[in-house]
Amino acid sequence: MRGGTACAGLGSMAGARDVSEMDTWKLADALNAEVNRLIDLRPIRFRPKLIEQILDASESAVSNLAEGFSRYYPREHAHFVRVAKGSLAEVITRLPTAVRRRLFTTGEIATALSLARRSHGACAELIRYLETAEAPGSPPRASKPRKNARARNRELRRRSPGPSTSNSEPGPSNPEPRTSEPRASEPGTLEPGTLKPPD
Repeated sequence: MRGGTACAGLGSMAGARDVSEMDTWKLADALNAEVNRLIDLRPIRFRPKLIEQILDASESAVSNLAEGFSRYYPREHAHFVRVAKGSLAEVITRLPTAVRRRLFTTGEIATALSLARRSHGACAELIRYLETAEAPGSPPRASKPRKNARARNRELRRRSPGPSTSNSEPGPSNPEPRTSEPRASEPGTLEPGTLKPPD
């Protein structure tokens, strides 16, 4: 492939050699053309700011999809698709606002709104694909083997700290009370309460 990422997307995007072959870009470009057609329906000298915002957002989606396609790495491509997706969301939000301000009718924006929603969904699918895609010629990413529950438990037990130990062994938890032994009587003395023997 001479340009763009290894696989430009889904459906007819696979193996695309030019951005104009991508379904996402085709939808965004058709939306931009429809927005310009809507603006031509109301030829006025000064365009309201809302109309300019809708036009800028539709053009942003087209240009960001084109810039993303020129990137070599899929995740770089995905970044620009996300920007385009945000611009399409802006169009989806602002078109009904233009109807409420009586700049267009509901029937007039129907085609543009449908194209914006379809392009927005196509961008979401393309992003999901690009997040797992690899650049051309890059080795596949090795997936780490998942540990089963028994192996994880064994590892946790090895990592958990054991009971704390000290140099001196602990004494009994409930030592018996110490009893005082009677002192030996000195010679010639009597224990209290004893009678002196008769001579």
